[in-house]
Amino acid sequence: MLDPALLQIREALAQVPYIAQINNQDDYGRALKLMDELIDDYETNKQLTQLLATSIERWEDRADEFADFNKALAGVEPGIAVLKTLMIQHQLGGG
Repeated sequence: MLDPALLQIREALAQVPYIAQINNQDDYGRALKLMDELIDDYETNKQLTQLLATSIERWEDRADEFADFNKALAGVEPGIAVLKTLMIQHQLGGG
């Protein structure tokens, strides 16, 4: 018989299944919104944040809308990819 705590976890995940697995764009949007809330108190929410991050990463690796981005990123050195991402996020660029 399962520990009562595990039963509670299972029931809770049934309410927010995208924490463990994102199945569509709506789930992805909800996951990103929740991540934004969870990281406000990272230490308290660390385990949930890690679980949700895994779910988000898996979706971003497999979703069709990220295919071109992932393909382009695959050929870029990680350090350069980070630098380019930061430049885009902060609207920096040579020009």
